[in-house]
Amino acid sequence: MLQASNIIKNFPGVQALRDVSIEVRPNEVVGLIGENGAGKSTLMRLLAGGYRPDGGSLTLDGEPLKLRNARDAARHGIGMVFQEQSLVLNLTVAENIYLGEEDGFTRFGLVNWRAMNAAARRQLAKIGVDIDVTARTSELTFAARQMVELAKALTLEEMVERPLLILLDEPTSVLNAADIEVLFARVRSLKSRASFVFVSHRLDEVLSISDRVYTMKDGAVVAEHRATQVTAPELHEIMVGRGLQAEYYREARQQPPGDKIMVEAKGLGANGFYHGVDLSIRAGEIVGIAGVVGSGREEVTRTIGGFLPHDAGEMKIAGEPVRFGSPEPAVRRGIGYVPRERRLEGLVMFLSIAENISLADLSSVMRNGAIDYGKERR
Repeated sequence: MLQASNIIKNFPGVQALRDVSIEVRPNEVVGLIGENGAGKSTLMRLLAGGYRPDGGSLTLDGEPLKLRNARDAARHGIGMVFQEQSLVLNLTVAENIYLGEEDGFTRFGLVNWRAMNAAARRQLAKIGVDIDVTARTSELTFAARQMVELAKALTLEEMVERPLLILLDEPTSVLNAADIEVLFARVRSLKSRASFVFVSHRLDEVLSISDRVYTMKDGAVVAEHRATQVTAPELHEIMVGRGLQAEYYREARQQPPGDKIMVEAKGLGANGFYHGVDLSIRAGEIVGIAGVVGSGREEVTRTIGGFLPHDAGEMKIAGEPVRFGSPEPAVRRGIGYVPRERRLEGLVMFLSIAENISLADLSSVMRNGAIDYGKERR
């Protein structure tokens, strides 16, 4: 179906893709793995029309393919489901599914919302999910939004007369096991009408859903395997250049936690989210909090980070009772928070890397009431 031959892509000071060749056949799922920086996302964006190659060629059904942008890719039946999602959260589900394609529902400058909503329901029915198409996307769970992304990609069926190619860029990164299985079931059911490229760091997932797997390293494809003929440990060794063994985690250098309690909670509760939580975290300790989506696991961490004030029980930091009304006092206590949805809550996407890093402690890069940009960069 699709063939990428000897693809080269350069950015200032970096060769992101070096002579990359892959092919996607009809009705198959192709896995794409590699460490961070291996070139996976660059290749996916290039196939989706977001980047243009500096060398090499693309063919679709044997015909030369030149993609100038994402709309060009869509006209050829190529769609992408992004890891960080591309939905506009203050629009409805239906508006997101047909974002950029409103002309089909517009007459004399007015949108026929009833027709758009009915069409959106048909797209969701293709993947067997029942979501209110008039709901604001911000009200959905991350897993439900992922299904909306997939339905959005399937609207390409109405634009082209050929099978689709859907690119899945780490769609399972923040899903739980049940949601992942739902997504995989949808992918398997769609294989009769579409092919997929699936990117993930979870090698077991890649092997369970893929027909073939390409491994990338340092911007190049270094191996291709049928999924039934390779194991996850073998893929790991190809990917990183060494086997996965106990000392990989440096157990011999790990130290037991200290006795000092840094964070303590007794009977902690936040109305509607969780209640009766007892918790203690000692110096030098890693504490895991597990549970299904909606169990309160995330909300407990948001309380510690100052995003969700508790209304029951007690929380102490280094022995002192606290109740954070915002993240600022938590930051002053040395508490950092990495949210599940990094793009929405963790980063300001139009600022530079240096500006994002310094946001948590601007005072450290200030001089006479202004930001010292040289100090910030250093």
